[in-house]
Amino acid sequence: MQAFNANQLLGIPSRFLFFPNETHFVLKPQNSILWHREFYKWLDTYLK
Repeated sequence: MQAFNANQLLGIPSRFLFFPNETHFVLKPQNSILWHREFYKWLDTYLK
């Protein structure tokens, strides 16, 4: 959460994904799919 807040303060485009029923690891299939989708979308956007 600190990394997200720092990015927001610096004006860096960022999105905070919160999965209330997960621990540090995103294990539920539907949450994992969303997390990976967002991660790869970020890579596609910022690593060009």
